[in-house]
Amino acid sequence: MRRLIPLVVLFAAGFAFAGGGSLIPEVGGTPAPKPVQAPPGRVDLTDAETADAMVTALVADGTRGTEKLAEIALEHRDLAARGRAIVGLARAEGSKADTTLEKLRNSGSDEQLVRTWAYAASLQRAPDLSTVLALASEQGRYTGSERAVQLAAGRYLQDASAVELLEMAGSVPALNAAIGPMLLEVPPAELGALMLTHPNDNVRRQAAAWLGSQATQKGRTDAVARITIDQLRHDPGVGDVPWKGGALYIPGIQWDQKRARELVRTLIQWKLYCERTGKSGEKNQVWNNLRSVQLLQAAGFQNAWPNDEQVLEEWARIGGKGDVEKLRGEQGWE
Repeated sequence: MRRLIPLVVLFAAGFAFAGGGSLIPEVGGTPAPKPVQAPPGRVDLTDAETADAMVTALVADGTRGTEKLAEIALEHRDLAARGRAIVGLARAEGSKADTTLEKLRNSGSDEQLVRTWAYAASLQRAPDLSTVLALASEQGRYTGSERAVQLAAGRYLQDASAVELLEMAGSVPALNAAIGPMLLEVPPAELGALMLTHPNDNVRRQAAAWLGSQATQKGRTDAVARITIDQLRHDPGVGDVPWKGGALYIPGIQWDQKRARELVRTLIQWKLYCERTGKSGEKNQVWNNLRSVQLLQAAGFQNAWPNDEQVLEEWARIGGKGDVEKLRGEQGWE
């Protein structure tokens, strides 16, 4: 039992085993020990003093060593020995390592700790980001494995596109700590374009959310506001709404009065356009964003929950009756 306690503690701290290496090494960390000659005779992974060299030798022994590691991981009575064998399988060659780890992590008879070790080892073996993401979708089944997911994905995140990062932000919460700083550095104009044009509504929603995060965490409120207004800007000769093919999302930021009024006017233009062209679905999307208490109060609306006619009445008070006539005139209305 004395040996088991530090094993559990080390695992919780970073999937490490005393004398047995790390399941998910830090990127750019210390390389694995150089292979040594396979140990002759009986393989014993219960002794912490010799287990590390023994595991390294078995990994270097190719298919034969993988078979032995799989046998220990699946059948040994000593929990520490099984854990060290799993460490070896994380580095071993051949499909036998993959199938053994899959069997362990999906086992109904093994305890949670063993299954979580196998899950972490599978993450370490993942050859690409898509495999990591497939495994990450199972993360909730393995207590304390968030760090393993983050480290495994970290090997590939630097090459991920903004769209891939947004997809992960919406589907793999365990990666938010790793990808958040990267999404904060995506150019606001790129996020703004994805927010309006990407075919996947989840990507649109995440792009809007991260634009809001850039505004609050990176001091880019005015830049985000300008980009949002510019990309939504109404052209009287336009053939369709700029968010065609998906939902309309607008970043939740602290709008100052000037920018709030620009945005409200633009949304009123799109409201009138949708009414003229019979685009009821798109008009509802405009309403969902226009009837924002925070936005309308920032713009100076006295009625923060107006109906169709009241919106124009409020805008006539702010922008003048002449501007309302101009907006209606753009749509051919008198």
